[in-house]
Amino acid sequence: MPLDKSVLRATAKAITHIPEHFQLVMEDNTSTGLDETTRKFIWEDPEDEYHGIEISLCLDTGQLMELDIHQEQDMLIVSSDPEIERAIEVSKGYMVEHHPDYRALTSVYAEVRRGYYYVQFRVEVGGLPLPHTGCEVKLDRLLRVVRYRVEESRGLKLPTWPAQIVNAQTSRQRIVKDLHMQLIITTLEPTLYEMRETNPQHHLVYEPVQGRRVIDAITGEPLYGLEHDLVPPSYPIIRMQEDNRKVALIDRNNMLNKCPDVGNDLIGFWEGCLGIDTERYVMDEPKEDEEYLILLYFDTWDVGDTQDHPQADPLSVDGYIDRTWPMLVGISMLPI
Repeated sequence: MPLDKSVLRATAKAITHIPEHFQLVMEDNTSTGLDETTRKFIWEDPEDEYHGIEISLCLDTGQLMELDIHQEQDMLIVSSDPEIERAIEVSKGYMVEHHPDYRALTSVYAEVRRGYYYVQFRVEVGGLPLPHTGCEVKLDRLLRVVRYRVEESRGLKLPTWPAQIVNAQTSRQRIVKDLHMQLIITTLEPTLYEMRETNPQHHLVYEPVQGRRVIDAITGEPLYGLEHDLVPPSYPIIRMQEDNRKVALIDRNNMLNKCPDVGNDLIGFWEGCLGIDTERYVMDEPKEDEEYLILLYFDTWDVGDTQDHPQADPLSVDGYIDRTWPMLVGISMLPI
């Protein structure tokens, strides 16, 4: 049975420090598949749209399922063993505090990626990490937790370790057996390869037909047939018949000959060509650069026409999306 909304709200506020000037902009249930499983809260900085905090809690237990702290990082971190170990230690403490099955998460993997520490905790089976289990913790250079996400796949049973598996050499031989080579002409760039020449060079080479073979560790045979694993072949585009090509060019030229040069006539011309209903869609302020006039159109529903469409609760998912991502109906790029 879902917890009371006020209890979930109080729990969310206690997860992390929320600055006093941050505003609650969304509080609503969210779903996984067809069922509502979590309640999501979003606080935003009214003075900076890039600063915010998102928290998702399990509806039934109040368990933290997701935390996202959006902020700017002024310095990138440099990977080093001592810092990685400290990141793992901090992440483990956070995981123990918020994950009810933390004792089962014995697989630990940490790396530095895009200036942040990422630490994954997984269930192990046979000494291997099990995908879609456990959680991931993200830390900034000061080892502050800026993201925490629980990963779980409902309905999946833990696999059992087989009594016997084939060795890696057997799997390698099976892949080589199905390996196909094709003759191609490739271009070698001096910026990518060690070459004496300073200009790109063409070479006739063999390369393996690309594909991804997955070998069953028990039987030593591929899980799928070769046709399934290979990248689909490509074929040249069939050229348009000459008569049809002439008709298409004539239609295009007739349309462009009717196109006005500048001003509102130009906008009206393209609105007619694109079938934009100007009674329903409203045009935002046009934007120009050196080559194009860019027009953005929005549904009138999103700019105040709510007579037939009742306005959503401001804190609901729909209300938040309506404010944050208004419906973009069309984008036209018109040569000036």
